Amino acid sequence: MRKVAIHPTYRNMTDAQLKEYIRHKLESHPHWARRALLALYDEQTDAEKEDPTVHESNGYGFSPQDQEFLTSLAQQALREQTFSMKQLGWLYTLLPKYSGQLVKLIRQQQTEEEIEIDLNRERQWEKQDDDEGNANV
Repeated sequence: MRKVAIHPTYRNMTDAQLKEYIRHKLESHPHWARRALLALYDEQTDAEKEDPTVHESNGYGFSPQDQEFLTSLAQQALREQTFSMKQLGWLYTLLPKYSGQLVKLIRQQQTEEEIEIDLNRERQWEKQDDDEGNANV
């Protein structure tokens, strides 16, 4: 999964609010469309990436009817090529329906970040305990 910075505002939104916010952004913002496309492409299996006609139902990635087209656009984005206005129009039409998946990905990443923060705190506390123990010797 591609790691991206998650805006702090998203933490205070309900899933429904975040889904609607993402849906709105995906309907008209090229930067959001590119990032969402690449995030969804990252969720495709290796088999799906190699052969866009293969579909593995895992709850993530593109639907079978969009897979071939969106995979080609994702590969184009990975080559850092720009999208034509027609391609952007298709992205604005197709990507909003994936906003629920994107919310799940954001929440998953938030959970991973919280776990990482908790582990770092625990390490700091252990270090403080060790430092205090060594100071008493």
